[in-house]
Amino acid sequence: MKLHFIRHAQPATKGVLLGRTDAHLQYPVEFSRYAKSLIGSRFNTIYVSPLERTQQTMDALNVSGDVVFDSTIVECDFGHWDGKTYEWLWKHQPQIGQFWSDPWSVTPPAGETMISFATRCHGFLKRLLNTSKADENVLVISHAGVLKFVYFYVLGIEKPSGTQLASIEFNYLTGFSLDVYIDEQGVRWPKVVF
Repeated sequence: MKLHFIRHAQPATKGVLLGRTDAHLQYPVEFSRYAKSLIGSRFNTIYVSPLERTQQTMDALNVSGDVVFDSTIVECDFGHWDGKTYEWLWKHQPQIGQFWSDPWSVTPPAGETMISFATRCHGFLKRLLNTSKADENVLVISHAGVLKFVYFYVLGIEKPSGTQLASIEFNYLTGFSLDVYIDEQGVRWPKVVF
């Protein structure tokens, strides 16, 4: 089984904390090397976050397969911070620095807790691993936060620190693949492939 995870293309809105806030893509779309390897490919299933920027990314990639819009792979809900510029947040919401340092202890006002977000991302990966067949080729088009939690989970880190989360960056239209080996007992062993 091969699972491909890719972050959406660059939104036209820049300098803004985009969680659940919808945003159009910046055109023309600049394709990364990873994205170029996926353009025009056929997948058994394509899981897409229901936000506009991920749907437009799927269209830009010109991929085909059974499309499933899945709300469990939408970006973290940053509550009252969502859709605000970083400049405004640093000036008016100083606790944002504490959030980036220790996201497990600080929750954005009216936003999603990090434990809830992590649980949602881990649950999606577990469901994907348990339901996909050995010969399937699957694409997931989602967001940077989701990709980070899936990546760390595969590495055995269920609760990455703020430093660990900040130490990896998924630029627009980048990602990773998982080669999943299924042993004789049916246990699935995912391996990150770049």
